[in-house]
Amino acid sequence: MKSSDGRVLRFVVAGAVNTGLSWLAYLALLRVTGYRVAFTISFVLGILLSYALNARFVFRRPVEWGSFLRFPLVYLVQYLAGLLLVSLLVEWLRIEAWIAPLLVLVVTIPLTYVLTRAVFAARTGR
Repeated sequence: MKSSDGRVLRFVVAGAVNTGLSWLAYLALLRVTGYRVAFTISFVLGILLSYALNARFVFRRPVEWGSFLRFPLVYLVQYLAGLLLVSLLVEWLRIEAWIAPLLVLVVTIPLTYVLTRAVFAARTGR
């Protein structure tokens, strides 16, 4: 297995772990706050956890300020691409709204991998 193949598998595993832990954080926060605050806090925690998992487990890189500051841009691009694609599927292709996000994952997961790889491949000024 090539190292990039292993990275893709580690990326999927890290994404599953991150999603599960973010969901659990959301559920726990719902006990003490409203859903908007719970979602926001769990989303930010998810970004932080995703950064740590991707840096250390997926790409086997040290945690550095340069990549840490660039990392949230991956989520911004993922969100905007996902929103655009969901809108196109629902409005133009008349796909049911509940299934559209699942179809969008086919595009956004590879996009997120490529962008995340770029964040950890970029030089941080050394």
